[in-house]
Amino acid sequence: PPDTTVSYRVLLPRLTTLFVSDVPGYRVRRFVHERQWVGVPLRMVFVEEDTYVAPEDESWLKENLEKFDYFEGSDDEDE
Repeated sequence: PPDTTVSYRVLLPRLTTLFVSDVPGYRVRRFVHERQWVGVPLRMVFVEEDTYVAPEDESWLKENLEKFDYFEGSDDEDE
């Protein structure tokens, strides 16, 4: 396995794929960038299709990840 030793305390340092809902695109981009900066980059990120991701953030994510895409969220709603 790859060396996951970092000089910062990073939550889930071996995490490489992330699915997120209800997180704006600019926050996803910031999170991806910060993980790159501390040496534990994500490889793939998927956001729920209803999430707003600005065109410049989407371009950046596609350029800085192996895969960036959208997924269809669940129809179930908490009541």
